Amino acid sequence: MNPPLLELRDITVSFRGHEAVRGLNLTLHHGETLALVGESGCGKSTTALAVIRLVPRPGRITGAAMLLDGLDLLPLPIAAMRRLRGTQVAMIFQEPMTSLNPVMTVGRQIVEAIRQHRTVSHATARTQAIELLDLVRIPDPARCFDNFPQRLSGGMRQRVMIAIAVACRPKLLIADEPTTALDVTVQAQILDLLQSLKRQLGMGLLLITHDLGVVTQWADRVAVMYAGRKVEEATPAVLFEQPIHPYTRGLLGATLWPEAARTYRDGRLPEIPGSVVSAAAASGCVFAPRCSLVQPECRINEPPLTEVGTDHLAACPIVLHARPHVPALC
Repeated sequence: MNPPLLELRDITVSFRGHEAVRGLNLTLHHGETLALVGESGCGKSTTALAVIRLVPRPGRITGAAMLLDGLDLLPLPIAAMRRLRGTQVAMIFQEPMTSLNPVMTVGRQIVEAIRQHRTVSHATARTQAIELLDLVRIPDPARCFDNFPQRLSGGMRQRVMIAIAVACRPKLLIADEPTTALDVTVQAQILDLLQSLKRQLGMGLLLITHDLGVVTQWADRVAVMYAGRKVEEATPAVLFEQPIHPYTRGLLGATLWPEAARTYRDGRLPEIPGSVVSAAAASGCVFAPRCSLVQPECRINEPPLTEVGTDHLAACPIVLHARPHVPALC
């Protein structure tokens, strides 16, 4: 049996004692899209940077293992990790304008990505770069090759970033908020492109997002993070119909179904009270200070992720028996 494409075992990312990600376990299978969701600052992007070993200093990655197709990335020397970036794992960052070099044409930047990992002539790399621009559905790719990033729209720049990321056909593609600052129509086009490339190139996709509407259509499984910890994981259908963790329930109610506001007093959507508490400062459940269902035991012991159904994990013993439906929000 083939190993999972990506497997994180008890991964922690810390910055001078502050744990941005704590004890994270994730599994992503070949050809699968796993969405990592949660509010800003919950550790989603830090997790992505950990996978490609680009956590900035003084960040430190520790844990049992971080396996990419069976290869543990944690003990790899930097030189070996550089060879894997682009060929085995690649990442699309949030803002393409800050990732693309404004004084280099987009074609030259794609050519550099190709020649970094393949021994090909400049002419061959140019041909492949134009083919990649066509693959990511950029009109008139030969003309776009000679354009500078600032002459392209936000959607076109994101397509260029995708072309660079898939230039060497990686096994795993990480997309960190790939539709940030794009209008709704372009968002759908970019996500459709990513799914098409995933199937065409046989990749796995780790999709980082805070947009739960995206998750419903594009993800095979969803992992919910809060304050650096995974608090729930399930398929989109199960998660949206039977969310267990109070944070998941609050997140869904506040962002996904505006029509649900009619069921609440004053016609307003429910909100999660309070503010995020540092995982390092919290004892017991990290969500306890904001949870309306909190019990004394929640403040003492950190609840483990427990299997509550087929492919459904949650870290909240208080509401496991209730199997709440979405409108029953905290």
